[in-house]
Amino acid sequence: MALSMHDIALPVFTQQLGALAEILNETQAHADARELDADQFLAARLSPDMYNMAIQVRQATDHVQRCVAKLTGIDELDFGPEEEAMDYCRARIAKTLEFIQAVPADKFEGSEDRPIELQTRVRLMHFPGRDYLLHFVFPQFLFHVTTAYDIARSAGVTLGKRHYLGAIPQSE
Repeated sequence: MALSMHDIALPVFTQQLGALAEILNETQAHADARELDADQFLAARLSPDMYNMAIQVRQATDHVQRCVAKLTGIDELDFGPEEEAMDYCRARIAKTLEFIQAVPADKFEGSEDRPIELQTRVRLMHFPGRDYLLHFVFPQFLFHVTTAYDIARSAGVTLGKRHYLGAIPQSE
């Protein structure tokens, strides 16, 4: 039996968004143990020319919800006003997970060949749905999750690979 776009996308998005939420939880615990404001970690960045942690979370969730919307033809999620606060970032992840998990699998049917048009800051891009997911969204999404992890690590938060990998599905 062939894998559907739903079967390819949703498990990866769900696992890594869960991992991103755990990274934020560990960052919060790190701040609490030191009587620090956890929101200050959201302003941290790896390099002056890179996005901070809050924007890494925003980018990760935007790539996921936009992908699901484009592949299924449904409206994109509206997150409301953006904030650089730990509670907002965690709620944004939860809202994204709720959004993608509510989309029926049959909405993804035929999306592998659906024409996708995407305006980036640099140019207008065109993809079949399969290439959009595999060669644009997955690398972008995973980059932002990885960078959020790296920012937390560089700020002294104790994280290991298990935090990045998240809950790995296993058979009985």
